[in-house]
Amino acid sequence: MSKSVKGELVAKGIRAEVFKNVLSIAQKVIGDELILNASSSGILIRQMDSSHVLLINIELPAALFDEYTCPKDFIFSIELDKLLKLIGRPDKTDNLSLETAEDSPVNISIEGQTKANFKIHQLMLEDKAKGSMPLPTIKFNAKIELDPTLLNKLLDKLLVVSDRFSLTVKGDIVTLSNEGDVGNAVFELSTLGGSLLSLDAQEDIESLYSIEYITNLLSQLNTDKIKLEYNTKMPLKVTADYSGITIIFWLAPYIIYDDSAKKSKKEKTKDEDKSTESEPTEEKEVKSKQDKKPTQ
Repeated sequence: MSKSVKGELVAKGIRAEVFKNVLSIAQKVIGDELILNASSSGILIRQMDSSHVLLINIELPAALFDEYTCPKDFIFSIELDKLLKLIGRPDKTDNLSLETAEDSPVNISIEGQTKANFKIHQLMLEDKAKGSMPLPTIKFNAKIELDPTLLNKLLDKLLVVSDRFSLTVKGDIVTLSNEGDVGNAVFELSTLGGSLLSLDAQEDIESLYSIEYITNLLSQLNTDKIKLEYNTKMPLKVTADYSGITIIFWLAPYIIYDDSAKKSKKEKTKDEDKSTESEPTEEKEVKSKQDKKPTQ
């Protein structure tokens, strides 16, 4: 019987600064357990946050590296916080290389004016499906492109009013708005005014999303354009290209549950219960009167 070949990865010559920035974006979502899918086409990071509200997908294609080989697909996990600390603050000219195999330490080297070598142990990965979940298949009826710096600026202002915002498209106008105890805020964007780089909407759409999830990620993105795709009461898909790396995240819509219907149902049930409780008493009184016989 032939011995099974372990997956081996050699990825050399990516800019250390770019690699670190990508990992910092991922950390905003996944925390400290980084799961990497290595294959012949490149390295994939696909994970959800702990609350299952946000899914991030980051693709580092093989062509991004000066040298890349991975003859067999495999998944491995490392402690992200430790990895970021080891990389530290690389110079713009520093290049990073990564080599590992299944169930083996991850060897990292950074070369620039000096050369540094590190070794970090893989984490025990009990559920491998955690890092290879399927992507959502959603039809989006609205797609817009804009400057992430502008979007982050508007969301920061909306956050003063409330922790969520409404994203609406009507005709050729996209509106970001919300309301709270302090008042309300409304921002209108359009291609004509120059605030939108592009707009493609097949119908009027409105959906509600959490602000902080988006601003946390936008603050890390060093790109001049992002694409938002959405539909009424559906997840928001955000796509950005950063130094040849495609970063996508899906944010679940913000759902407000209406308790008035439940409250009304409870009150109705209480009234019925009271009515039911009173019926036996009335029946008992009637029966008592019927049972009384006139004295002879």
